[in-house]
Order: sequence, then structure tokens, then C-alpha cells
Amino acid sequence: MSNTDFNKRLAAVAAETETQLQSLLADSPAEGELARPQRLLAAMRHAVLGGGKRLRPFLVVETAALFGATRDGALLAGRGARVRALLFAGARRSSGDGQ
Repeated sequence: MSNTDFNKRLAAVAAETETQLQSLLADSPAEGELARPQRLLAAMRHAVLGGGKRLRPFLVVETAALFGATRDGALLAGRGARVRALLFAGARRSSGDGQ
């Protein structure tokens, strides 16, 4: 795989991940939700949107492709990996272990 191919594939997964995260963090409540507190949504959006190369989701998508798994399932798992990494990074900082 050439460097250009890699960069294109990385950018495609990053864009898909960003779009899906934006959809999940929309203002309107999802089916079964009573409300979405705006302050909480703003904090969540700040934490997960608009940045990074989205390397974790890319690695999940590429690994899933090697094993014949669906791209949609891999993107879902990749989003989870991204959010999990952010949560643990925040927990380390708040406990003083991240310095």
C-alpha cells in the first residue's frame, strides 16, 4: 500500500467516524430518550468531535477487513475505542496519574 493510499483510507475512516459521532450527539433525543441535557451534550461534543486522525477507529476498521467483518460494525467498535480512550485519559488526568 502506498503512502497516498494509506492517507486516503485514514481520511475516509476519520470522516465516517466524525459523521457518525455527530449523529450520535445530535440535539434531538434518540428513540427511547426523554431528554438530552444541552450542557452535557456540549461537553461530550467538545471531547469527541473535531480533531485527531482517528487512528483507533482506522485500526479497528482495517483489522475487521482482514477478517471479513462488516465495515459498519467495525466503525461502531472504532467509535467505542475512541470514546473509551478519551474517558480513560480524562480519568488519569483527574486522578493525577496522567502527568
